[in-house]
Amino acid sequence: MLFRRRVRWRGESVIRSHGLLSDEVLATRLGGCPPELVLWLRKRLAAKCQGLQEKLNPRGRYLGYARRGRSDVLYVYLQRQRLVIDIRLPADRAGQVRRLGFEVRPRLNYQGRAGWLTGIRVPYGTQKRGALADLTLEALLLHVKA
Repeated sequence: MLFRRRVRWRGESVIRSHGLLSDEVLATRLGGCPPELVLWLRKRLAAKCQGLQEKLNPRGRYLGYARRGRSDVLYVYLQRQRLVIDIRLPADRAGQVRRLGFEVRPRLNYQGRAGWLTGIRVPYGTQKRGALADLTLEALLLHVKA
């Protein structure tokens, strides 16, 4: 079967092994339509990254991304006014990301302790979509053999 979907309820993950979850699944499990920036970013990642796998945790309100058969390299947390992104790039790249115009507040979560660049705050109305997409794609394409 080309597509495999595993659904676990009670705040656990919805996982699709190939491609993106449907917009309807996201809207239903998140309790409303995801912001337009999220929909745009998901479609951009899928168009540029073959074998993309998307994971949704509705309780934690985050989306996780990986290449098929690989570990996650990107987490996008949906908050009221912004996205918060944890990305598997070196944490010392925070200055470069700040120069792109994004706020970075490193987090002391599992990814932060593993050396990821965490706490990238992106307002939903950002004008820097291209830079955001390039940054996320870099992690997905860089860690092909991770």
